[in-house]
Amino acid sequence: MGLLSVFRRSPHERAGFTLYGSAVAAARSPYFYAELAVRDSVEGRLDLIHLHAALLVRRLRRDADKRGPALAQAVFDAMFSDMDVNLREMGVSDLVVGKRVRGLWE
Repeated sequence: MGLLSVFRRSPHERAGFTLYGSAVAAARSPYFYAELAVRDSVEGRLDLIHLHAALLVRRLRRDADKRGPALAQAVFDAMFSDMDVNLREMGVSDLVVGKRVRGLWE
């Protein structure tokens, strides 16, 4: 996904990526690792990202604003897009990426 593809996204998609980025930033807070003893590892970081994203999606789905569910889906889609890219960058083969990404929310 190239840089220009960001500009071709719908407003909901762009908002989803922005909100997901905020969830990732919150999950990377040193507080979790220093004060709450979350392991500073790939698994520990992924757990926190998933937790923050899941809470955000849950909150958006329950929002009284009619845009909430669409934003929740956009955040969910952004997370899986990001996970797909990161798994590929880590060297996971194309055949395994789909299985790994599906397993993240099971």
